[in-house]
Amino acid sequence: MTWINTISVNEPLASILAVLVALLLERFIPISSGVNPLSMYRFICQRMANKVLKTNYSKQQALISGSLGLIVLVTPTVLISFLIYEFASYQWLLDVFVLWILLQFTTQTKIFSATIKAAASNKTLLAKSLLQSVMLRDTQLLSEIGIFKACIEGLFLRYAYQYVTVIFCYFLGGPILALSYRLCYEANHAWSPKLKGFSNFGKLASYVCSLFQFIPSALLSISFMLTTSPFLALKALVSSQYWTLYLRSVQLLLLFSVAQVMQVKTAGPVMYSQQKVRRQRLEGTKAKHGNFEAKEPSAKTYNTLMNLIFRHIIICTSVMLVLVSLSFSVLANTPELGPSKSRTAHEQRIITLSPHLTELVYSLNKGQAIVGVSDYSDYPKAALSLPRVASYQGANLAQIARLKPSHVLVWRGGNKDADIQKLIAMGFNVYQSSIKHPSDLVSEISNIGKFLDATERANQLANQLSAKITQIKQAYSQRSLTTLYYLNQYPLMGLGNDPWLNSLLQLCGLHNIYEDSLSAYPQLQVSDILRKQPALLIAADGSNQAQINTFWGKHASVFEGKYISANPDALHRFTIRALNEMERVCEEAYK
Repeated sequence: MTWINTISVNEPLASILAVLVALLLERFIPISSGVNPLSMYRFICQRMANKVLKTNYSKQQALISGSLGLIVLVTPTVLISFLIYEFASYQWLLDVFVLWILLQFTTQTKIFSATIKAAASNKTLLAKSLLQSVMLRDTQLLSEIGIFKACIEGLFLRYAYQYVTVIFCYFLGGPILALSYRLCYEANHAWSPKLKGFSNFGKLASYVCSLFQFIPSALLSISFMLTTSPFLALKALVSSQYWTLYLRSVQLLLLFSVAQVMQVKTAGPVMYSQQKVRRQRLEGTKAKHGNFEAKEPSAKTYNTLMNLIFRHIIICTSVMLVLVSLSFSVLANTPELGPSKSRTAHEQRIITLSPHLTELVYSLNKGQAIVGVSDYSDYPKAALSLPRVASYQGANLAQIARLKPSHVLVWRGGNKDADIQKLIAMGFNVYQSSIKHPSDLVSEISNIGKFLDATERANQLANQLSAKITQIKQAYSQRSLTTLYYLNQYPLMGLGNDPWLNSLLQLCGLHNIYEDSLSAYPQLQVSDILRKQPALLIAADGSNQAQINTFWGKHASVFEGKYISANPDALHRFTIRALNEMERVCEEAYK
């Protein structure tokens, strides 16, 4: 899957390719409405409305119920999707899959086309039945021209709402924003304020959808007119009617675009739940100010619109393909992302993806070569001003690529395995750190020194560190204390089987009473601690001595052990500072 890792370096390129692949999948492998997750979601929306919305509700109660219903339905789905993305190894493939589901339009165009064919064959009842399955408006009283008009309007509006707006949201905020919009859109379709009884219940969903659709609808309207009839487009754009419609309703704006391009009549009164909803009748500016009258829609008009929409998709796709080609061209002419074998020490660009690695690189006098670090890299203070390229969520591969590092240092066990493999696949020179015991730190410093061409300094530090470890062991070889080491007071979290901290404690004969715990950091009970009666308590939670005395002083009558503090920022990191702090803790323990 190396090619996916390469794509993911360039986020705009990855997004464009994801949309193109999803469009092809949706066009040639459309998802049947029977198995489409969005159909199930719409069904859940309908069932919720049936259960929650009461006929005796006031306007305010209905509005509150609909608003809470939208939040209850959308929020969990979005949160679960977000978590899935956080742990996904190949997010680009997940983008394609999500877009394939969200961009469902082909199935409905087939229904519209079947409706047009039935109406043109004088199978009016069949046409009305087919149309009712995809439209909210009442279709039973429609004339043949009304059926043609409804199909034309429905086709273009679905193209705007289910294609263009979804893609716009994806480019703007990624798949999570696109999913959020689509869920709101489906809820709005089920609870449309145009339907009887839903005027207040569906108000929030309708409002949210309008916000999502506001900008992409204008972009579609302008681009659709420009790609079909530039002269009429310019004429419409300078008219006050166009911008008045835009501010009133994006739906009317879109229907005006169809009227302008096709020179047909659109909009006008519509029946919803046997109630007439009045809409402004629309026709193109050429017909309005010319010497001829706009045509009524027909089957031919529908087929022409289908071709124009397809042409619009082709033109937009071509533009995206040009952008992709330009991106590949730029990448092809960019120096290798990975390190060059001929780089000298002065040309090194180092990225560290763990705070302890940042600190070790500074210890090797290579801090001036660091160009990116992970969150919480706060020592020495100079590291605070460096760009952050990784967090608990993972490494930002695109940002790392832009920094063009010659050396990347990762923490095997702290960084995600998927991120490490991607960095290797992308051609970076990667060093994988793995430290569990103080003796490992000695060899690690030597290895990092070789990796960064700082062998002399690394050997010097490694020898000093090895001597310090030996010194501490010899000084306390005949000493021993049972010890409780805890990291947090509320709740009380102690040291369990973590190998690094236990090895440090054992340097001077401090034996953790919970070393055999199944967890690295178990939650403890004070009663159990008092029963075990450790000789020493070490508080590594940032508390000062006065706070420690206050917390444990209330048990002084049944506990005679000594309690001291330790600096967790120093001890918990695999650095030279940990040995210095451990030496101080040992002195305090036996004082």
